[in-house]
Amino acid sequence: MPFDLVLGSLGPLRCEELLRLLPGRRMVFRGWWREKPVLAKVFTGSAAVRDAQRDLGAIAAMFRRGIPVPEPLLPEPVAAGAARVVLYEYLAGSLPFGEAWRCAGEVRRKALLAELFNLVAGQHEAGMVQEDPHLDNFLVDAAGAIRAIDGGAYRLGSGPLAGKPAQRNLGLLLAQFPRSAHAGVMAALEVYCRRRGFPDPAAFARGVCRHADRWRHYRARKLSEKCLRDCTEFLVREKGGLRIFQRRELDVRLLDEWISGALSGPARESDLLKAGNSQTVWVDRIGDRQVVVKRYNVKTRFHGLRRMLSSSRGRRSWRNAHRVRGYGIPTPRPLAYIEERHGLRRRAWLVTEKAGGERADRCFSGRHGDREKVRKVASVVAAFAQNGLVHGDMKASNFLVGKEDVQVIDLDSLSRPRWRWLRERGVRADRERFLRNWKDPELRAAFEAALAEAEGKRHLC
Repeated sequence: MPFDLVLGSLGPLRCEELLRLLPGRRMVFRGWWREKPVLAKVFTGSAAVRDAQRDLGAIAAMFRRGIPVPEPLLPEPVAAGAARVVLYEYLAGSLPFGEAWRCAGEVRRKALLAELFNLVAGQHEAGMVQEDPHLDNFLVDAAGAIRAIDGGAYRLGSGPLAGKPAQRNLGLLLAQFPRSAHAGVMAALEVYCRRRGFPDPAAFARGVCRHADRWRHYRARKLSEKCLRDCTEFLVREKGGLRIFQRRELDVRLLDEWISGALSGPARESDLLKAGNSQTVWVDRIGDRQVVVKRYNVKTRFHGLRRMLSSSRGRRSWRNAHRVRGYGIPTPRPLAYIEERHGLRRRAWLVTEKAGGERADRCFSGRHGDREKVRKVASVVAAFAQNGLVHGDMKASNFLVGKEDVQVIDLDSLSRPRWRWLRERGVRADRERFLRNWKDPELRAAFEAALAEAEGKRHLC
């Protein structure tokens, strides 16, 4: 990188930056063609022709109907050896919708949600349905307008989408947002219903939210399974008696260098955060990235045998970290999970980004807590209840209070019980354990009031 890809009589395409990779199927590059910046999608594999035609066909159909998309630069996919290439205008300064959403304040978020649902209303009116919607299938351009991308995710119907199928599809889209976003979705769905001519936005919104809850649970569970296999986001490999699960964004060379010298423990005693029989936790660096490493130790031979026969706490933590992120609950970004394999499963290491912020038990050590910080911590606790999740260890030290957000850690015991009565019992136990952290009556009362307010939002939609 960079390199040239010859497009027959159309001349060379200069590929300068890899933006996205789907192994064996698709690569997306930022590049130059005929002295103009372009976004190039290169389709490979046995389905390259079909995938390229489907992507270009959907984007071109939306472009003709006035639905905001990047402009297609070629009427047909172009052959580059066995691959097929599609070119679109490059939207300089654009952000994936998910990133724009996370960076926005509350007022801007409501505006983004309304504009997104207005765009989707235009797609549904044209009979276009995104079968696997996610937030990064939309871009927010430099002017703040939203554009649809990834035409391969669309199915073109014979006419406008009817009410119930529209509810299901919007529920699938809304499931990409945290459950707390439901409180502000009514205004966005009124925009949608007004454009589609649907008469009862309130009833329509209730149906959308029901579907969103179902899809959110499904999506979070699938993400917790996806992190254990090779895919666009994750890499699974074997090296020297170790099985390594890592995010693809983490440089393999840097991780291997770290593994060769740091698995035994911290280089300095000052980096040690916890030293116990079952777990050792320390701060370290991988390249220029500061990380926290949690090593799961094997205490006895019987413990090692038991670990061989069941899922380890380390593996559960790796999966659960991705699961709660699927629900939009902040937790330090999991980067890698490493298992020692010598016939038996022995030690394991979980590597996460180092979260900023202060432990809640220290942050609220005074008599009066900052009201905004109390509200932020309470909203994270409420998010577990809203999604039927049981943390299992709601100690104040498991919440890291930063300037921007509150992150929850120690997810070894996380569960979502199958039966509703068990979920409700676990949620009540979590709430009671959380409130026991606060000995001061005024501080406890502040948390009780903030929890009641945050938990009440689950009934708005």
